[in-house]
Amino acid sequence: MLKAHGYRIRVLNLVEMEQSNGYNPFRYIRSETDIVKLVTNLINNTTPKNAQPSDPFWEKAESLYLQAIFLYVWQECEMEKRNFRMVLQLLNEAEVHADGSPSDLDRRFRRLERKKGSNHPALIQYNKVVRGAGDTVRSIIISANARLGLLQNPQILRILDHDEMEIEEIGLGVDGDRNRKTALFCVTPDSDKSYAFLIGMLYSQIFQELYYQADFHYNGKLPINVNFMLDEFANVPLPDDYCSLLSTMRSRNISCTIFIQNLAQIKALFEKTWETIPGNCDSLVYLGGNEQSTHKYISESLGKGTIDKKSSGETKGRQGSSSRNYDVLGRELLTPDETRKLDNSECILLIRGCDPIIDKKYNTFAHSRFSETEDGGAAPYIHDRMAAQKQAVQILSEESLDYYKKKKEQGEDVQIVELSFDEIFSYEPIPKKIFSEEELKENQKKRTVEEVRPPKKTEKPVQTEEEKLSELLESHVYNEEQLGEIMLAIGAGISYDKILQMADTKNSAEKMKEIRKKFTKETASD
Repeated sequence: MLKAHGYRIRVLNLVEMEQSNGYNPFRYIRSETDIVKLVTNLINNTTPKNAQPSDPFWEKAESLYLQAIFLYVWQECEMEKRNFRMVLQLLNEAEVHADGSPSDLDRRFRRLERKKGSNHPALIQYNKVVRGAGDTVRSIIISANARLGLLQNPQILRILDHDEMEIEEIGLGVDGDRNRKTALFCVTPDSDKSYAFLIGMLYSQIFQELYYQADFHYNGKLPINVNFMLDEFANVPLPDDYCSLLSTMRSRNISCTIFIQNLAQIKALFEKTWETIPGNCDSLVYLGGNEQSTHKYISESLGKGTIDKKSSGETKGRQGSSSRNYDVLGRELLTPDETRKLDNSECILLIRGCDPIIDKKYNTFAHSRFSETEDGGAAPYIHDRMAAQKQAVQILSEESLDYYKKKKEQGEDVQIVELSFDEIFSYEPIPKKIFSEEELKENQKKRTVEEVRPPKKTEKPVQTEEEKLSELLESHVYNEEQLGEIMLAIGAGISYDKILQMADTKNSAEKMKEIRKKFTKETASD
């Protein structure tokens, strides 16, 4: 239904993992502080809530060790390798030898020191850990490997390898277009919480990213209201500072709808601060329940009302008398016992600043869009994770164009090539495959390591123009602006020999544009 009404759908699915979109936490790291937050969040969400507190030394040492690994991955690895797969690879390189010889990870960090100096953030954290006693370091390494051992799962690694969530656009609109919204679903098994920490990491990074966008780019308020529908609130890992977030998110155009079975659940999660959760919610809907402390809380929240008391008495006898008394008394609007007996068709609504209301529950079957849901007879939604891939060509609104221009001004990796109306319609892509910049680099690497074989003594077949152009693009590395100019030249019908002159990698995109326009005029005059 949401998709039919223009929503972009994203799913983090831990039940049917093959249907999940990708989520790479490294995609949202901007500073060393974000690394510390990510490691802290990971440790908190992978530590059982009822675990006995141990010596804080081990947790702090493990945190330093993981910070060193994460910093190395973020600062030294290529973009496509900044993920948890690379983190696990580095962890597997760690080892403590009895003879004191360096491990593969030690040698990696020594190379980093020679290349970048001893003040590299990753090296500083690494040295704090490995300069301890051998047995201590070995215990820290084992602890870190045990914590991340659950990630040694091909399906989980596929999810964490790349990112399709585009969290920032949840509050800004798809491609910055406020008319196109995103619905993000987190699907978790109710019988196994092994991977629930991934949901916790996602929640934490969503809040961080939305706060960042609001505070630094949109004057403290997101363009689109973001509502968290937190079903099974008590069973999902949340940021440790959730109570603080709940009290500050409203000003940033963020809201939460919290679903709980009873108050005992949030008391168990937030033992000392649980009252701040209902205290920060302007509306409370009670649908019924069977938990005593919840009945008492609702009864006290309803407050008291006044009732008229009328009493009469009569005394018989020789000097008989009679009396009538009228009193005004106070009593609970509903006692805890009456709250427990609330009719199943009714609910209690408490809104800040208003009198409490008892009303009938909403009949969802009567909703105008109920027929668009699976329960209403519509076909079930089947998520296509491949739909998350960006289309090669898509029409952008003016708002979306301004959004990408703004991203480029902020230093993000965005290339913008402006084309005239005539240039767009003169463009005709050649049928051969055009390789991306990454693929071209990979092809070049392969060619440099391949064994050179003597040419066969056979006649070389005559290449067509299209084959020559394809070979040209495969054998050189161009940036997106240069590729754009070459494609325009191909679309304008400029000959291969002239394109070859123009496509010198030493020529800037601006120079290529100048040459292309010259050749276009010559081609038109011919």
